[in-house]
Amino acid sequence: MKKGFTIIELMIVISIISLISAIVIPKYSNITSEAKIANVQANLSNLNTAISLYKLKNESYPDLVGNEDDLGDFTDVYSKSKMPDTPNYSGGSKSNTIYSSRSNTGGWIYIESDGVIYANLEDGTYSGDTDTEIWSGESETSNSILYDFDDDDGLIFKLGSTGTWAISEDGTLYSTGGWNGYVFMENPYSEYTIETTTTLLGLDNGYGLFIQSDEDGSGYVLQFDYGLNAIVIKERDSYGNEISSSTQYILNGNDDGNEYMDVNDEDYDGWWTDEHDISVSVTSNGDGTNSVAVSIDDEEITDEDIIIDEGTSDTNYTGFRSWGEADVEVESLSITEI
Repeated sequence: MKKGFTIIELMIVISIISLISAIVIPKYSNITSEAKIANVQANLSNLNTAISLYKLKNESYPDLVGNEDDLGDFTDVYSKSKMPDTPNYSGGSKSNTIYSSRSNTGGWIYIESDGVIYANLEDGTYSGDTDTEIWSGESETSNSILYDFDDDDGLIFKLGSTGTWAISEDGTLYSTGGWNGYVFMENPYSEYTIETTTTLLGLDNGYGLFIQSDEDGSGYVLQFDYGLNAIVIKERDSYGNEISSSTQYILNGNDDGNEYMDVNDEDYDGWWTDEHDISVSVTSNGDGTNSVAVSIDDEEITDEDIIIDEGTSDTNYTGFRSWGEADVEVESLSITEI
């Protein structure tokens, strides 16, 4: 008669298997992480070589952003028909998308002006150890988009009644006056700071900076409004029509009690046509609303956060609108993730 295993013997076998698993599985995970890191490093080496060769041949770096499925002339010096993937990782899937700024979502970051390419992954993505990750320290860089208006890449221009926006030869974004011209830029962040340097060229009404909007101007706008003698946050529907039922937040002037700017000061008109640095920070309250804080020339003009509804559009935009006969110049605009 054959004798079976006793409970004690089974428990010993299970314990041994558990012990072996505890030793082997972490080692296997480390090997997998190291293999992924090596794969990314090899792809980056090949890409950097191809970018350098392209520069030698064409005297300029290739335009890769947004062209990962059709790399054009880049394929002359790169052996594959499309960009390689960064591998799967915890919380994300493999990707060959090319970005111009960091989002830590996989794929690649490419800085065309310098011909530099990185893995678009934060430290520890593969190994879980920031000391051994492939781009140690790189994640300290903020996610940010800068528009310096060297070209119109990424800008969406909309013609208003008579006014519009354009880019001058010296790299300045400007409105040509008229009524309700628009220009939009995509904002990929849910919490962010918008910073811009602008100049109103004449006392003919004003312009607005979209805080959050859809592509047609439906959302909240910070109005630099000489006609109202105030700086105002206002909700608007498509193409800038005021929503009469919404709250208008007057941030200064018009006897609102905010002492940021004295509307009776003799230099008041001159203030409007000075160059100004404007900063708008938007943070989520976690309840379907956002808080907005505004600074002008490094001085906060919101005594307390302004509460607005979160955007409902799938894609959030910022940008500018102009009205009246206002001529406006914009030197730069940046969006930085908070």
